Amino acid sequence: VGEDSAKFELAKQKISSWAYFGGVLGVLFILDVVWLDNTTGFGKVFIDPVESVSDSPEVVMFLLTLIFAIVHSGASLRDPGEKLIGERAFRVLFAGTSLPLAVSTIVYFINHRYDGVQLWQLQSEPLLHHLLWITNFISFFFLYPSTFNL
Repeated sequence: VGEDSAKFELAKQKISSWAYFGGVLGVLFILDVVWLDNTTGFGKVFIDPVESVSDSPEVVMFLLTLIFAIVHSGASLRDPGEKLIGERAFRVLFAGTSLPLAVSTIVYFINHRYDGVQLWQLQSEPLLHHLLWITNFISFFFLYPSTFNL
């Protein structure tokens, strides 16, 4: 009927799984210190020159999305990159560049979501909330199996 993905049995736990989990948390901590935190990270150093191009948050958002898209299109270089530096090294390098750029783009969008001209005012529409939940469900319904090759 389905897997017990949330079932926890201490006897079935492996040290290697916890070490892997700790490694993932360590990477997220490093991402915070090296990129996100304005006092120690380089995220602001990356955003400032992009913001200096234009006073318009729409232009800056477009440029951030374009930069992310160009870097993320490096997935097409996967085969030659893996041959050159190895599979794991390529994946770490790819994720190590894509993840900070994605986070910067998303954070910039969130920080400037109310800037500029509002193109529509649909918050008062009663069915909009339900429509958005249904479309999100449909998108995840198709995304999940394709992500895990089900």
